[in-house]
Amino acid sequence: MKQKSLAKMPVKMPVKMSAADGGKIASGVPEMLRILGEDPTREGLVRTPERWERAMQYLTSGYNGGSWNGPGIMSTDSQTLSNGLAYALGVADYAQAPGFVPGLSSNQIEIKYTLVGDLDLNSFVNGIDFARLAQNFNDFDTNWVDGNLIYGSSIINGIDFSQLAKNFGHIATTGASVTLSAADWAVFDAFEADHGVGAAVPEPASAAIFALSGAALLARRRKRALHI
Repeated sequence: MKQKSLAKMPVKMPVKMSAADGGKIASGVPEMLRILGEDPTREGLVRTPERWERAMQYLTSGYNGGSWNGPGIMSTDSQTLSNGLAYALGVADYAQAPGFVPGLSSNQIEIKYTLVGDLDLNSFVNGIDFARLAQNFNDFDTNWVDGNLIYGSSIINGIDFSQLAKNFGHIATTGASVTLSAADWAVFDAFEADHGVGAAVPEPASAAIFALSGAALLARRRKRALHI
């Protein structure tokens, strides 16, 4: 497993899973590999389903509803807002999105402390990340690299969009704003208007997030002129 981090990522043990659930996540990975044109029986990929299931168990358990203090992979830095922005542990498996995450090679899984919404783990939340989320909006059985930012949820919807929106146009290392094109902002705003953040079916999270996201989006608009 490839690990790149801006902070320590201790692992709390053990991560418990019922016998009835064991193997369910792994069972779907071979078909995903076949869809991507890979041979799941090829040497080097045989244990990929097992590795992916274990990684998701650690992350989902450590996420602990966004507190990042549960058993599994957790992050002390992700437990609080930094620079007024939200951080998390992003995860990417090359087998799920070949070529999407820079520097990630076959048979590698990368876990990185970064901004919520940094789907390609390059430390920026920009048009590339948003386009990926928009492409998979309302899809099920998705992951971080698809735009599913709430561990333990199976669908990408308005809460994922709201989480990305809070960090849109920022860099993880300093929290500073980055320049986005007028086209990026236009597509972003059009998507927001067409779908409506509050119109999506909520994921398993507090409904208060919607109220907070509205304030965050208004703040973003007031500051946006400085980014273009």
